[in-house]
Amino acid sequence: MREEGLRYREISVLLRDTQPYLHLLPAVFGAMEIPYFIDSKKPLLYHPLIELVRAVLEIWAYQPHYRHIMRLLKNVLSPIAGSEADILDNYCLAHGVRFYHWQQEIWSFPPIDGEDDALLAQVEEIRRRGAEPLFACINHLGEAASAKELNAALRDLLAAYDVAEQLQKMAAQARQAGAGEKLLGFFNEAESLLGDTPYQAAELADLYDAAFAGLTLSTIPAGLDQVFIASLERSRNPEIRAAFVLGMNEGAMPRRIVMDGL
Repeated sequence: MREEGLRYREISVLLRDTQPYLHLLPAVFGAMEIPYFIDSKKPLLYHPLIELVRAVLEIWAYQPHYRHIMRLLKNVLSPIAGSEADILDNYCLAHGVRFYHWQQEIWSFPPIDGEDDALLAQVEEIRRRGAEPLFACINHLGEAASAKELNAALRDLLAAYDVAEQLQKMAAQARQAGAGEKLLGFFNEAESLLGDTPYQAAELADLYDAAFAGLTLSTIPAGLDQVFIASLERSRNPEIRAAFVLGMNEGAMPRRIVMDGL
């Protein structure tokens, strides 16, 4: 940069495998204030969309404590704002709300000091907006369902929560594409593999949860003036004038081939 007049985007760091460097390079480049982009796939397991679906599956399969419902409603993709979720959570804690209370048509707990009709009406409106689509999904499924039935119910719930529009905003902000498409692709594969065979709720939820662990998401290159950090095996490098190749040791380049046993 200083001596040869190169731009950051004309420099690349090439790796045989990005995984060992995912913590080291951000720390070094961050300390040196060097802008960079790492071309690697990130696990989707804790993406808000997958977290939302996992929470629904957990509630359907296990009928857990109310905190699991609050986990769902506090998700950024739920139709409830963070401040509204806090109001609802505080109310549940104050009145000892249990799982079965959520399925009641109306809450009629005796008011506690400081609770007026306006607060009770607000809590009821927040609860209905967040919980009614959830329990419509769960009650429709019953105790067992096929992958096709489960996926249809999940699609209806995501539509009721207007998740697609929120995902578009998140993708634009994080420059990540495909979370929604990945999930839809997963639904299609699940239906193809599992067919119309009905499964008990816990069994199907465990299958989905295990499969979600293997989903990954690629990040879109920002196209800014950044050093491009990439793997030799999976990346398409832009036009560069300087490349730093890390870990160029015997056994890594070329990679030593290890034959596994039977």
